Amino acid sequence: MEEPVTTQPEESNVEAPDSSAVVGTSEQKSTDAEVERSEDNPDSSAITETSEQNICLEVEKPENKPDSSGDVSENTSEKPDDKPVVDSTSNTDKAAEGPEKGQTNGSTKEEPPSGLEKKIIRQIEYYFGDINLGKDKFLQQQIKEDDGWVKLETLLTFNRLHALSDDSGIIVQALRKSTSGLMEISEDELKVRRSPSKPLPELSRERQAELKARSVYAKGFPLDITLDELMAFFETFGMVENIFMRRDVKRKFKSSVFVLFQQTESAKKFLEDDTLKYGDVELIRHFKDDYFKKKADEKIQRKEDSQKKDDEERSKKEAEDKQNLIEKITKGAILHLVNIGDDTVRDDIRNVFNDHGNVAWIDFDKGETEAWIRFDEKITATDAWESAKKAGDGKVEVNGVEVQGDVLEGDAELDHWKTIFRSQAARRQKVKGRGQQRGRGRGRGRGRPYEGKRGRGDADVGSAEGEPSAKAAKTTDD
Repeated sequence: MEEPVTTQPEESNVEAPDSSAVVGTSEQKSTDAEVERSEDNPDSSAITETSEQNICLEVEKPENKPDSSGDVSENTSEKPDDKPVVDSTSNTDKAAEGPEKGQTNGSTKEEPPSGLEKKIIRQIEYYFGDINLGKDKFLQQQIKEDDGWVKLETLLTFNRLHALSDDSGIIVQALRKSTSGLMEISEDELKVRRSPSKPLPELSRERQAELKARSVYAKGFPLDITLDELMAFFETFGMVENIFMRRDVKRKFKSSVFVLFQQTESAKKFLEDDTLKYGDVELIRHFKDDYFKKKADEKIQRKEDSQKKDDEERSKKEAEDKQNLIEKITKGAILHLVNIGDDTVRDDIRNVFNDHGNVAWIDFDKGETEAWIRFDEKITATDAWESAKKAGDGKVEVNGVEVQGDVLEGDAELDHWKTIFRSQAARRQKVKGRGQQRGRGRGRGRGRPYEGKRGRGDADVGSAEGEPSAKAAKTTDD
């Protein structure tokens, strides 16, 4: 089995686990892409189902990014010429196809490539492969400038290739042993390009469906597993084109991967093995597209569950508030009058009902056609109304106009009491504010808080404290 080559990002741009990021750079230091997609929030990924970017790339965060002098980060991989080797997993074309006529690489007469040469081939063919080239803006710009050719001098500024070798001769020697037919080498051996006979495929519906059919999701791997170990495991089912080790915001492996097989049959074989385990752990497996649909359904379900919980908590609080209000009010104390005459004033109403109960408060302004009378606890509104009707031979007149009345009950009663309590609270706050202002004046308000100016009738309306003074009924004459 060939040794896989990791596609580590030149520059780290790690997003939170709930989002994905595709990192592309316009500098020669890096043309590689980093793709991250959160297991908890797949909908936020920058990799769409209608894009070739639907195929995730394996990325690992390098410890140090090389500077312009070409220094590279320390790595425990194979080291040619005392330089670290970085792995990649991208196989763009099937090796079985072989080179095409007229190409300058892919000679089958060459001796088999060494482990290092295999890594170089995979890294170069990843740069120019279907997955990366379609979205690598830097390489796209280089290709436009010289009929598809890119200088090896430029490619050697890419961290991962530079980590494998900084000798263009070694790069050329490796590419000549490639059997994919993807790359061409210029006659002067200073440039390479993707073969014009192998253009990037169009992202048609058929292409999208074909990519989805070869892409799988798997979870349950050890957190310390290596890319080489994953490659060896998945290649038991068929040739692998790409492996993406999913990581969290701290770049720790999340135990799950996305894998792109070269053949649809390989993906099916992997998913249809009912007894498949890695070590002693049974793997969770799906087609990649099915995994995203599953996560989307789970997100909707979580939202519905959360909404249901909020509704239940709100209903519970409303029930508690209602019970507290019931315990706080004087039940059956509010009499509602309608059909009041235009010329009626508050005193007219008070004069009629004072003989039948102790009026604590009247909510009414001249010109209104209805009023609310609150009696104190000594008598109910029903008793006062019946007494007034009896005194008037079955009817109640206010200022010469017969009025109709009903005692508030149920929700109507509770809603009116809510209005009363809100009004009382607002008035207390207003009075408190006035007291604080007077307390700051010279010699005024010292030693005791200001209680506010007493509204008209405040001294005589019993429990009408805090109710609008303009609507408070008086029980004695001025």
